[in-house]
Amino acid sequence: MSRNKEDLMRVGIDFHWHSWEKVGNEFDPEKFKNDMSSISTRIVYLEAKCAMGWSYFPTKIGYVHPNLDFDIFGEKCRILKEAGKSVVAYFCLGMEGVALREHPEWEEEALVNSDWKEFDQTKKFEVLMEDKYGTPDFESPYLEEYAIPQIQEILKNYPVDGIWLDIFHPDNGKVNYGKYSAAKFEKAMDRPLLQPDEDPNYKETWEYFYKRGSEMRKEIRNAMKEVSPQCDFAINYACSSREPYLDRSELDYLSSDPCTPTIGNVFESGYFARFAAQTGKESEIHTCSHTIWGEWDQKEVPFMCREATVDIVNGSRYMLWDYQNPGGASDPVGLERFRAVERFIDERKTIFTQGENIGDIVVLSTVSTYKDQRPAIFANDEVYKKTDQFLPADAEKTSRGASHMLQYAAKSFVFADELSLEKQLRFAKLAVLPCQSDLTEKVSGLLRNFVENGGKLLAVGRLSKNVSSWCGLHSHKTLPMELSYFQVPEKHDESHPKVFNLGDFTELSCEADSERVLDYIQPNGYDAVVNQGKSYEVGIGAPSSTITPAAFKQRVGKGAVVLCGGNIFQGYHKRPSAQLIGIFEHLLSKLDFQARIQTAPRTAVEVVEKIDEDTRIFHFINLLESNNHPANSPYLPPIVDLPCSVECLEKPSKIVIQPANKVLDFTWDGNRADFTLDKLEIHSAVIIK
Repeated sequence: MSRNKEDLMRVGIDFHWHSWEKVGNEFDPEKFKNDMSSISTRIVYLEAKCAMGWSYFPTKIGYVHPNLDFDIFGEKCRILKEAGKSVVAYFCLGMEGVALREHPEWEEEALVNSDWKEFDQTKKFEVLMEDKYGTPDFESPYLEEYAIPQIQEILKNYPVDGIWLDIFHPDNGKVNYGKYSAAKFEKAMDRPLLQPDEDPNYKETWEYFYKRGSEMRKEIRNAMKEVSPQCDFAINYACSSREPYLDRSELDYLSSDPCTPTIGNVFESGYFARFAAQTGKESEIHTCSHTIWGEWDQKEVPFMCREATVDIVNGSRYMLWDYQNPGGASDPVGLERFRAVERFIDERKTIFTQGENIGDIVVLSTVSTYKDQRPAIFANDEVYKKTDQFLPADAEKTSRGASHMLQYAAKSFVFADELSLEKQLRFAKLAVLPCQSDLTEKVSGLLRNFVENGGKLLAVGRLSKNVSSWCGLHSHKTLPMELSYFQVPEKHDESHPKVFNLGDFTELSCEADSERVLDYIQPNGYDAVVNQGKSYEVGIGAPSSTITPAAFKQRVGKGAVVLCGGNIFQGYHKRPSAQLIGIFEHLLSKLDFQARIQTAPRTAVEVVEKIDEDTRIFHFINLLESNNHPANSPYLPPIVDLPCSVECLEKPSKIVIQPANKVLDFTWDGNRADFTLDKLEIHSAVIIK
């Protein structure tokens, strides 16, 4: 696929039409040609097969939409190629309609018993009592006899530059209990496939299915490359924060659609962009509406521009879908809104692509490189006990929460996994471990060196099992909590009380539970952990707690380590509260942490830091909301007179704000340059020489 550093935006022409819709009857080839020639975006996604199982080209293998009487996919593909565009074929692999009605034996069987709920993705759907569609079993003949031949059919007949698979789900180790799968499992493993609460070797079972998912991806890729070796291969959300457990070398680029449309989606898209950036692979982040998936035209230009900025400056690309009407008629208003986003990006193209991302905070997110990944399924305590050696689900969840909080709290930060951690620690002052329950020897060594040379480490929530390998700390079973303020515990079992979120701070003294430490690390508690090897579950209380001990942090070498058993990083789709940000700021003050870039506290602005030889670039993004709903409001309120302070090794020769290309006045105190951004509308970048 034709890609370069300047391809910062892509467009998708998206539709999933029911059987009764008239498709393509209003399509005007000449108008489509003019529309596509009028945009500078060079990479376009076209729907070849939708999520209802209908094909939009004259397939000999699948099922053409019953109300389509010409090759709309082929016609659009021809026009786009003549206009110099790269074409990616959208192919839904995992939702089928008439194919499953014709082959009911292909349908996936849900795992159901008295202790387990049927998985959402295995349920049949009925739409207006006419179209029924569901999930196929990938171990049935569906993949080899139907889906792969149809992908090859597209590649043989159309000059597409890429295949993009949507829905595909065996890639995350999901255990398949269908009859085809069970037979293959028993033949390969020489034992029957059992349900989780009956399976004494569930870890081995999950690993088998994880391997099968990888084998299926390779089978699809190899079949595709046989026909078109130069064609790119990508899978939606594969090796993203939603499904991180993949060998990303199998993919030509990473692609993901944030599933939670939170406040214009800037939190989710920002997290996905940072997660992908740590892999070193090219990536694209798909836009989402504010309310439900598919309402692309419900979000106004300023909010789309903000999403694009968040994605691009954090190291990814912006993918904007155009949700067409069934007839295929042109939408001049939607096209002009698209061009407005293009103009916004083009105006900033140079500054968007300058430098590489760094941060004075590094969030460790190793879920993409663990060897012992978590199973995709666990729903009760018994199974969880069996899978305790797996990567916990909350590692990914709290990494997302950390991203949201740091983004909203105007902190300069990046994500790092095992492959990028060493590089990012060179620029960092603080390393954060959000609920990471296991560390490899390499990561442990890097963190040890970082702390011994003056770095600061904050371990949150589920503490690392082998942190003891370098600072003598141990942890026990994680606290079952979400937020960092607690209700008085009630007994969960004989040895460990369960803690519930109250929503308000509740003072706890050690007398509430004499065997546990529920506030900051107590001097005697730390001594017992380090010197006596006794395990404590360590939590954090409110900043105003009167029982906060003086020995809050432990010095290790020149740096400091803080263990915080409470999870200060909330769930993935909530805006961080002022209280939660206050707790985090309190932690930073206890660590004597001074950020390189500082802005007014409690201001909703994102800061992204980059370095380019002797130049430092700080991107400022307005995260405020309008008084109306972002889905239908054209107005994004500006941030006025934003004070900024940047730590510098020497006095800057000049400070310039882009894209206005205006030199800013600043004051210098020998360590920091202070200046003011008069008006931050959507995005501004400050260049410091």
